[in-house]
Amino acid sequence: MRRNTLLRMTVRVLSAVAFFLSATSFCAADNDADVKKSLFQDADKVMAAADSQETRFYAPRLFNDGLSMYKSAENDFERGKTIREITEKLAKATALFKQAMDVSKEGETLLGHAEEARMAARKVMAPKYRADEWNKAEDMMKRAVLKLEKGSGDEAKTLADQAEQLFRQVERDTVAFSYMIEIRDKLRQIETMKKDDYFAPKSYQKALSLADQAEKELVQQPYGNDRAKQLLQEAMDQADFGLKISRQIKILVKDRKTFEDLYLESIIPVDAMVTSQDKT
Repeated sequence: MRRNTLLRMTVRVLSAVAFFLSATSFCAADNDADVKKSLFQDADKVMAAADSQETRFYAPRLFNDGLSMYKSAENDFERGKTIREITEKLAKATALFKQAMDVSKEGETLLGHAEEARMAARKVMAPKYRADEWNKAEDMMKRAVLKLEKGSGDEAKTLADQAEQLFRQVERDTVAFSYMIEIRDKLRQIETMKKDDYFAPKSYQKALSLADQAEKELVQQPYGNDRAKQLLQEAMDQADFGLKISRQIKILVKDRKTFEDLYLESIIPVDAMVTSQDKT
């Protein structure tokens, strides 16, 4: 009886201790959260503002340096470092974020035109169809951003101007390419007839010439170019005609038809051809 009573008392004491420790732990966690919120709130606001101003594009190095410093401050807080050490890092992170915002604003002014050209080229899928030219323009743009972050605004603008021209050219070339896909495919079909002598060279050359003219028109004016559309349609008609001739040649060759056979099978039979001499 005595042992049971003692056991119950022990259980109650242990439960009370456990509850106290648990409550203490929750209080400590809540207190840590409050302290962190107080320490980090200013840096949090500046970081959010910086991230909303496209600093990741116009000032990526500065923004990433600020982010690294912010995360280092977080790590110090978790490890129980002194408030002074944490606030020093947060101050550095905040300064980097603010610097990134200043550079980003300047970047929108100096490089914005190139970025607009870049987005226009991306919209027509230039990275897919003109990968080499796109990568060259991208590299030029990255160099412009790097110069901007280092404070060389004039050099950054010069590179951005060059990048813009290249992006615009890539956009035009991509649009022209997309228009030319169907006709180029049709011309390739005719070209496959070459190896077996089923080729219709005159029709092919005419279609090719029309297609080349259309492509030049499109490169100069990719949007709303009625002249290019007309040339493309003529090229397609000629290519279709050439493909039909090539296929007919294939049939004639495989059936070993002669020019006489072709003449005899034409729409005007020989015996229906009455000359004026026959009538006299």
